[in-house]
Amino acid sequence: MRLTTRRFDNERARGWKLALEPGQSVGPVTQSAPGLRVVIDGGEIAEIVPGQPDRGLALRLGDFYWQEPGTTRGIRNIGTTRIEIAEFELK
Repeated sequence: MRLTTRRFDNERARGWKLALEPGQSVGPVTQSAPGLRVVIDGGEIAEIVPGQPDRGLALRLGDFYWQEPGTTRGIRNIGTTRIEIAEFELK
């Protein structure tokens, strides 16, 4: 079961949490502002950007990634464990 939960949305930022079981994916989203991805439960994902080869990433607990604005990307859990990440978009 995939779980996406909007945690907050105010004048400075918005944040949500995403959990994916092995094999599950979430469709493309375009961030309009820069943001941050924080790993809560690690695993392996493929980041899917239209027109580019899928990019595999090994996520570890506590890792974080800066996300540039304007990129459209989806995520697929390609590992064998559940992953959980928090995403934050600055306004």
